[in-house]
Amino acid sequence: MKTTKAITDPLKAAKMTIALKRVHLRFALLWEMGCHTGLRISDLLTLKTSHFSGTDSVAITEKKTGNVRNLTISPEIMLDIMFFKKIYGLKPDDYLFFSRHQKKHKPMSRQWAHRVIARTASYIGLQNVSSHSMRKIYACDKFVSTGSINDVKRELGHKHLSTTLIYLKDLLQESYAGV
Repeated sequence: MKTTKAITDPLKAAKMTIALKRVHLRFALLWEMGCHTGLRISDLLTLKTSHFSGTDSVAITEKKTGNVRNLTISPEIMLDIMFFKKIYGLKPDDYLFFSRHQKKHKPMSRQWAHRVIARTASYIGLQNVSSHSMRKIYACDKFVSTGSINDVKRELGHKHLSTTLIYLKDLLQESYAGV
């Protein structure tokens, strides 16, 4: 089984966003949201436009753990969300990451999101990248900005530090490769 990797190079992550924009804006927005919030794909896909009513704070109950996470959405991503809502005429009860077949009344499937992200990454030369990579990217970015594994553990809602270390493995290997 292939292990999902984090993209630790910001330029490669930006290249991924650009490539996903060519597929569809909703995939690029999904990628950006995932990398900046650390939400699991199953939680991202449940977001409705009503979650983003002009405030930069969003409360989400995670499916896997039942924990409530209060997220602060960056102004840049909020602007992207507002732009996206306007372009597609999304109403408050529409899914932000809607299914192309069911219009805006159903979310896209996890499998479809995973497939598009993995294929796009492969197309631009990145290996072992999937929808779960977004969460790993968030963990690495959080660790770099805070320097605290415990902060990353708390943000991701992990019970065990060993789980958090798995998320940071790519970053730590890269850091110590030149030593």
